Amino acid sequence: MPCDKYSSRLKNRRARAVNLMFEFDKSDRTERHLVRPSEPASAPVRAKKRAPLLWGEHCTECAAPDCYTSCSLYDPRPDGRCRRFEFGALPNREFRSTGRAAAEIKFRRWARLMAKGNTLLLPSWMTSVVEWLVLRSSPILDSLGSLVARLTGDRRWSYLGYHIWDRVADLVKRFRTNRRHSLAIEILNPTDRTVELVLQISVDRSRMDEQSLTEDIPIPFLQTLRLDPGHFSEIVPGDSFAAIADSGLPYEIALDPLQEDTHLVFLTLELIESPERLNEEQAETQDPPVKCVIFDLDQTLWGWDTD
Repeated sequence: MPCDKYSSRLKNRRARAVNLMFEFDKSDRTERHLVRPSEPASAPVRAKKRAPLLWGEHCTECAAPDCYTSCSLYDPRPDGRCRRFEFGALPNREFRSTGRAAAEIKFRRWARLMAKGNTLLLPSWMTSVVEWLVLRSSPILDSLGSLVARLTGDRRWSYLGYHIWDRVADLVKRFRTNRRHSLAIEILNPTDRTVELVLQISVDRSRMDEQSLTEDIPIPFLQTLRLDPGHFSEIVPGDSFAAIADSGLPYEIALDPLQEDTHLVFLTLELIESPERLNEEQAETQDPPVKCVIFDLDQTLWGWDTD
Protein backbone atom coordinates (compact mmCIF):
# COMPACT_ATOMS: atom_id res chain seq x y z
CA MET A 1 0.00 0.00 0.00
CA PRO A 2 1.21 3.59 -0.63
CA CYS A 3 0.89 4.40 3.06
CA ASP A 4 3.14 1.48 4.01
CA LYS A 5 5.69 2.53 1.40
CA TYR A 6 5.73 6.09 2.78
CA SER A 7 6.13 4.80 6.35
CA SER A 8 9.07 2.64 5.30
CA ARG A 9 10.78 5.60 3.59
CA LEU A 10 10.24 7.76 6.68
CA LYS A 11 11.85 5.16 8.90
CA ASN A 12 14.87 4.88 6.61
CA ARG A 13 15.25 8.65 6.40
CA ARG A 14 15.17 8.98 10.16
CA ALA A 15 17.72 6.20 10.53
CA ARG A 16 20.13 7.95 8.19
CA ALA A 17 19.72 11.31 9.94
CA VAL A 18 20.27 9.95 13.45
CA ASN A 19 22.55 11.84 15.85
CA LEU A 20 24.30 10.49 18.88
CA MET A 21 22.20 11.69 21.80
CA PHE A 22 24.45 14.37 23.29
CA GLU A 23 23.56 17.82 24.62
CA PHE A 24 24.57 19.45 21.33
CA ASP A 25 22.33 22.47 21.99
CA LYS A 26 24.49 23.41 25.02
CA SER A 27 27.77 23.54 23.04
CA ASP A 28 29.77 26.69 22.32
CA ARG A 29 30.26 26.81 18.54
CA THR A 30 31.94 30.22 18.27
CA GLU A 31 35.18 30.16 16.27
CA ARG A 32 35.72 26.45 16.75
CA HIS A 33 38.02 24.57 14.38
CA LEU A 34 36.51 21.12 14.07
CA VAL A 35 38.67 18.04 13.78
CA ARG A 36 38.75 16.71 10.22
CA PRO A 37 39.38 13.04 9.46
CA SER A 38 42.77 12.39 7.88
CA GLU A 39 41.19 9.40 6.15
CA PRO A 40 37.57 8.34 5.56
CA ALA A 41 36.00 7.23 8.82
CA SER A 42 34.57 3.75 8.91
CA ALA A 43 30.81 3.41 8.91
CA PRO A 44 29.40 3.39 12.46
CA VAL A 45 28.17 0.22 14.10
CA ARG A 46 24.72 -0.60 12.78
CA ALA A 47 22.17 -2.47 14.86
CA LYS A 48 18.51 -3.32 14.39
CA LYS A 49 17.80 -2.38 18.00
CA ARG A 50 19.36 0.33 20.19
CA ALA A 51 18.70 1.75 23.64
CA PRO A 52 18.14 5.52 24.00
CA LEU A 53 21.06 6.93 26.03
CA LEU A 54 21.41 10.65 26.75
CA TRP A 55 25.10 11.49 27.22
CA GLY A 56 25.98 14.62 29.18
CA GLU A 57 28.87 16.45 30.83
CA HIS A 58 29.27 15.80 34.54
CA CYS A 59 31.82 16.29 37.29
CA THR A 60 33.48 13.56 39.37
CA GLU A 61 33.13 15.81 42.43
CA CYS A 62 29.60 16.99 41.64
CA ALA A 63 27.38 18.33 44.42
CA ALA A 64 25.06 20.41 42.24
CA PRO A 65 23.55 22.91 42.68
CA ASP A 66 25.30 23.73 45.99
CA CYS A 67 28.76 23.63 44.39
CA TYR A 68 27.78 26.34 41.90
CA THR A 69 28.40 28.97 44.59
CA SER A 70 31.38 27.34 46.33
CA CYS A 71 33.49 25.72 43.58
CA SER A 72 36.12 27.80 41.78
CA LEU A 73 35.75 25.62 38.68
CA TYR A 74 32.09 26.50 38.14
CA ASP A 75 31.54 27.83 34.62
CA PRO A 76 27.86 28.18 33.67
CA ARG A 77 26.43 26.72 30.49
CA PRO A 78 23.48 28.43 28.77
CA ASP A 79 21.11 26.49 31.06
CA GLY A 80 23.08 27.35 34.24
CA ARG A 81 24.57 23.89 34.79
CA CYS A 82 28.35 23.58 35.05
CA ARG A 83 30.50 23.49 31.92
CA ARG A 84 32.96 20.60 32.35
CA PHE A 85 33.85 20.20 28.67
CA GLU A 86 35.91 22.99 27.09
CA PHE A 87 33.25 23.80 24.49
CA GLY A 88 30.53 21.31 25.42
CA ALA A 89 29.70 18.38 23.17
CA LEU A 90 30.31 19.94 19.77
CA PRO A 91 28.47 18.39 16.80
CA ASN A 92 31.11 17.51 14.21
CA ARG A 93 29.72 16.72 10.76
CA GLU A 94 33.11 16.41 9.06
CA PHE A 95 32.89 12.63 9.34
CA ARG A 96 30.47 12.32 6.45
CA SER A 97 30.99 8.60 5.91
CA THR A 98 29.30 7.92 9.26
CA GLY A 99 26.09 9.57 8.05
CA ARG A 100 25.58 11.56 11.26
CA ALA A 101 27.14 14.13 13.58
CA ALA A 102 29.95 12.95 15.82
CA ALA A 103 30.50 14.49 19.26
CA GLU A 104 33.80 16.36 19.68
CA ILE A 105 34.77 16.82 23.32
CA LYS A 106 37.73 18.27 25.19
CA PHE A 107 37.63 17.28 28.86
CA ARG A 108 38.40 19.78 31.59
CA ARG A 109 39.57 18.93 35.08
CA TRP A 110 37.26 16.45 36.87
CA ALA A 111 35.10 16.13 33.76
CA ARG A 112 33.32 12.88 32.94
CA LEU A 113 30.98 11.77 30.17
CA MET A 114 27.98 9.98 31.62
CA ALA A 115 24.56 8.55 30.76
CA LYS A 116 21.89 6.84 32.80
CA GLY A 117 21.82 3.22 31.72
CA ASN A 118 18.89 1.22 30.40
CA THR A 119 18.34 -1.83 28.22
CA LEU A 120 15.15 -0.68 26.49
CA LEU A 121 16.18 -1.99 23.07
CA LEU A 122 13.89 -0.28 20.58
CA PRO A 123 13.96 -0.63 16.79
CA SER A 124 16.76 1.61 15.57
CA TRP A 125 14.43 3.94 13.68
CA MET A 126 12.29 4.39 16.82
CA THR A 127 15.34 5.24 18.92
CA SER A 128 16.24 7.81 16.26
CA VAL A 129 12.81 9.41 16.71
CA VAL A 130 13.38 9.60 20.49
CA GLU A 131 16.80 11.18 19.91
CA TRP A 132 15.31 13.72 17.50
CA LEU A 133 12.57 14.58 20.02
CA VAL A 134 15.07 15.11 22.85
CA LEU A 135 17.42 17.27 20.76
CA ARG A 136 14.62 19.46 19.39
CA SER A 137 12.59 19.86 22.59
CA SER A 138 15.40 20.62 25.07
CA PRO A 139 16.06 24.22 23.90
CA ILE A 140 12.33 24.99 24.02
CA LEU A 141 11.95 23.55 27.51
CA ASP A 142 15.04 25.42 28.73
CA SER A 143 13.65 28.71 27.37
CA LEU A 144 10.38 28.18 29.25
CA GLY A 145 12.30 27.16 32.36
CA SER A 146 14.50 30.29 32.19
CA LEU A 147 11.38 32.45 32.19
CA VAL A 148 10.07 30.67 35.30
CA ALA A 149 13.52 30.95 36.93
CA ARG A 150 13.47 34.74 36.50
CA LEU A 151 9.99 34.96 37.98
CA THR A 152 10.62 32.64 40.93
CA GLY A 153 14.31 33.21 41.58
CA ASP A 154 14.89 29.43 41.54
CA ARG A 155 17.80 28.77 39.16
CA ARG A 156 16.95 25.06 38.86
CA TRP A 157 14.12 25.94 36.51
CA SER A 158 16.69 27.17 33.96
CA TYR A 159 17.60 23.57 33.08
CA LEU A 160 14.03 22.30 32.82
CA GLY A 161 14.87 20.23 29.73
CA TYR A 162 17.53 18.32 31.65
CA HIS A 163 15.13 17.66 34.55
CA ILE A 164 12.36 16.34 32.31
CA TRP A 165 14.54 14.00 30.28
CA ASP A 166 16.32 12.94 33.47
CA ARG A 167 12.96 11.81 34.87
CA VAL A 168 12.16 10.00 31.63
CA ALA A 169 15.49 8.15 31.95
CA ASP A 170 14.44 7.08 35.46
CA LEU A 171 11.28 5.54 34.01
CA VAL A 172 13.06 3.90 31.09
CA LYS A 173 15.53 2.08 33.35
CA ARG A 174 12.63 -0.02 34.67
CA PHE A 175 12.49 -1.87 31.36
CA ARG A 176 14.72 -4.90 30.99
CA THR A 177 15.39 -7.20 28.09
CA ASN A 178 16.31 -10.84 27.61
CA ARG A 179 18.08 -10.00 24.36
CA ARG A 180 21.85 -10.14 24.20
CA HIS A 181 23.26 -6.63 24.23
CA SER A 182 26.62 -4.88 24.05
CA LEU A 183 28.08 -1.43 24.46
CA ALA A 184 29.50 -0.29 21.10
CA ILE A 185 32.29 2.31 21.29
CA GLU A 186 34.02 4.07 18.40
CA ILE A 187 36.30 7.04 19.09
CA LEU A 188 38.82 9.09 17.14
CA ASN A 189 41.86 10.33 19.04
CA PRO A 190 42.98 13.34 16.93
CA THR A 191 46.07 14.09 19.04
CA ASP A 192 49.59 12.66 18.80
CA ARG A 193 49.55 11.12 22.29
CA THR A 194 48.01 7.98 23.73
CA VAL A 195 45.21 8.60 26.22
CA GLU A 196 43.23 6.34 28.53
CA LEU A 197 39.59 6.31 29.49
CA VAL A 198 38.14 4.32 32.38
CA LEU A 199 34.77 2.85 31.45
CA GLN A 200 32.71 2.54 34.63
CA ILE A 201 29.26 0.96 34.82
CA SER A 202 27.90 1.11 38.35
CA VAL A 203 24.74 1.31 40.42
CA ASP A 204 23.74 4.90 41.23
CA ARG A 205 23.19 4.88 44.98
CA SER A 206 21.93 8.48 44.93
CA ARG A 207 18.82 7.35 43.02
CA MET A 208 18.01 4.42 45.34
CA ASP A 209 15.47 4.44 48.14
CA GLU A 210 16.46 3.49 51.69
CA GLN A 211 15.00 0.00 51.38
CA SER A 212 17.02 -0.76 48.25
CA LEU A 213 20.23 0.40 49.93
CA THR A 214 19.98 -2.57 52.31
CA GLU A 215 20.07 -5.05 49.39
CA ASP A 216 23.18 -6.60 47.90
CA ILE A 217 24.50 -4.15 45.34
CA PRO A 218 26.55 -5.42 42.38
CA ILE A 219 30.13 -4.22 42.31
CA PRO A 220 31.03 -1.70 39.57
CA PHE A 221 32.29 -2.90 36.19
CA LEU A 222 35.56 -1.21 35.24
CA GLN A 223 37.63 -1.39 32.09
CA THR A 224 40.48 0.78 30.88
CA LEU A 225 40.31 1.82 27.23
CA ARG A 226 43.71 2.67 25.74
CA LEU A 227 43.36 5.04 22.80
CA ASP A 228 46.39 5.40 20.57
CA PRO A 229 46.36 8.25 18.01
CA GLY A 230 43.78 7.51 15.34
CA HIS A 231 40.67 5.33 15.30
CA PHE A 232 39.62 3.16 18.25
CA SER A 233 36.74 0.67 18.40
CA GLU A 234 35.56 -1.71 21.09
CA ILE A 235 32.46 -3.82 21.71
CA VAL A 236 31.92 -4.52 25.41
CA PRO A 237 29.68 -7.60 25.75
CA GLY A 238 26.64 -7.18 27.96
CA ASP A 239 27.61 -10.29 29.93
CA SER A 240 30.44 -8.24 31.43
CA PHE A 241 28.02 -5.93 33.26
CA ALA A 242 24.88 -8.11 33.31
CA ALA A 243 24.80 -8.20 37.12
CA ILE A 244 24.30 -4.42 37.10
CA ALA A 245 22.04 -4.03 34.06
CA ASP A 246 19.77 -6.91 35.11
CA SER A 247 19.56 -5.93 38.78
CA GLY A 248 16.62 -3.56 38.30
CA LEU A 249 18.59 -0.89 40.17
CA PRO A 250 19.37 2.53 38.65
CA TYR A 251 22.82 2.58 37.11
CA GLU A 252 25.17 4.86 35.20
CA ILE A 253 27.60 4.43 32.33
CA ALA A 254 30.56 6.81 32.60
CA LEU A 255 33.84 7.51 30.85
CA ASP A 256 36.59 9.19 32.90
CA PRO A 257 39.84 10.34 31.23
CA LEU A 258 43.06 9.61 33.11
CA GLN A 259 44.94 12.45 31.38
CA GLU A 260 44.07 16.14 31.60
CA ASP A 261 42.88 18.04 28.52
CA THR A 262 41.88 14.82 26.74
CA HIS A 263 40.49 15.71 23.29
CA LEU A 264 38.37 13.08 21.50
CA VAL A 265 35.72 12.67 18.83
CA PHE A 266 32.99 10.14 19.70
CA LEU A 267 31.62 8.40 16.58
CA THR A 268 29.59 5.69 18.33
CA LEU A 269 28.61 5.27 21.97
CA GLU A 270 25.52 3.09 22.07
CA LEU A 271 24.00 0.11 23.81
CA ILE A 272 22.93 -2.19 20.99
CA GLU A 273 21.46 -5.61 20.41
CA SER A 274 24.38 -8.02 20.05
CA PRO A 275 24.96 -10.40 17.18
CA GLU A 276 24.86 -14.09 18.07
CA ARG A 277 28.63 -14.18 18.41
CA LEU A 278 31.03 -11.32 19.02
CA ASN A 279 34.02 -11.02 16.78
CA GLU A 280 36.41 -13.56 18.32
CA GLU A 281 39.53 -11.73 17.22
CA GLN A 282 38.35 -8.52 18.90
CA ALA A 283 37.38 -10.37 22.07
CA GLU A 284 40.88 -11.87 22.32
CA THR A 285 42.58 -8.48 21.96
CA GLN A 286 40.54 -6.57 24.53
CA ASP A 287 42.69 -4.55 26.93
CA PRO A 288 42.95 -5.87 30.51
CA PRO A 289 41.13 -4.00 33.30
CA VAL A 290 42.81 -1.11 35.09
CA LYS A 291 45.47 -2.46 37.44
CA CYS A 292 44.74 -0.38 40.52
CA VAL A 293 41.38 1.18 41.38
CA ILE A 294 40.03 2.98 44.43
CA PHE A 295 36.29 3.67 44.55
CA ASP A 296 35.45 6.36 47.16
CA LEU A 297 32.21 6.45 49.12
CA ASP A 298 31.29 9.64 47.24
CA GLN A 299 31.53 7.62 44.00
CA THR A 300 34.82 9.20 42.91
CA LEU A 301 36.94 6.78 40.90
CA TRP A 302 40.73 6.75 41.16
CA GLY A 303 42.76 4.52 38.86
CA TRP A 304 46.35 4.25 37.69
CA ASP A 305 48.98 1.85 36.36
CA THR A 306 51.17 0.22 38.99
CA ASP A 307 54.03 -0.53 36.55
